[in-house]
Parts: sequence; C-alpha cells; structure tokens
Amino acid sequence: MTLTVAICGASIFVALVFAHYLAGAEKLLLCALGSAALGIGSLLLLNVTGLLTGVSLPLSLLTLGVSMAGGPSGVALLLILNTWIV
Repeated sequence: MTLTVAICGASIFVALVFAHYLAGAEKLLLCALGSAALGIGSLLLLNVTGLLTGVSLPLSLLTLGVSMAGGPSGVALLLILNTWIV
C-alpha cells in the first residue's frame, strides 16, 4: 500500500512539473511545490472549518491527488462536485 501511495504521489508531482513547464514557469520545482502545498493547505483548512460550516471532504488518495494537482481550485471543484452531484 505504501509503494502505491509513493508511486501515485511521484506521478502527480511529475505531472505538476510538466504542467508548469508547459505554462512557461521559470522555477519549475518551486512552482510545483507551491501549488501542491496550497492545495493540501486548502483541503486541511476546509476540513478543520468543516465542524463550523458543515462542509467537508473525505481524505483519500483521490482528494489528496486532486488538491495537489489542482491547488485551491481543485479543492473548490471537489467541493462543488461533492455538494451538487453526490
């Protein structure tokens, strides 16, 4: 299980670096790490404030992967899909 998580995390990070390369970023690794950190931070903030607001997302490999790849906009997309679709 931990090897699967490591492979998924590494592939998401490589995809982030490639996306920043296509966008023309100068510092690829710094941009990819910043985007992933913002996504994880926004997911954690959403779950912490979920006790007050009643809105939260389950923590799984899917939500972590989308929040790392999409950043805060990925978390917003997950929240919209979770609220309106499911």
